[in-house]
Amino acid sequence: MLRAARALAERIEGLRLGRFVLFKQLPSGAGLGGGSADAAAALRLIAKANGLGLDDRRIHEAACATGADIPVCLDSRPRVMRGIR
Repeated sequence: MLRAARALAERIEGLRLGRFVLFKQLPSGAGLGGGSADAAAALRLIAKANGLGLDDRRIHEAACATGADIPVCLDSRPRVMRGIR
């Protein structure tokens, strides 16, 4: 979450980040995509707080810079995927 927030802040001057409190229900490092979903949720919340649309390229750039699966987690819907892009 923090890496994603910082990646977005590097791309948007004056971005309001707020404060995050995370309560995990998955074991940390379980490999279940929990961290990626958390990072995407942070980006969605920051975007909303700053009046940015999820189609803003800087949000996608920050997601890609943070992790390969985070961009797909931004738009929560079922997908069939392979590869990174």
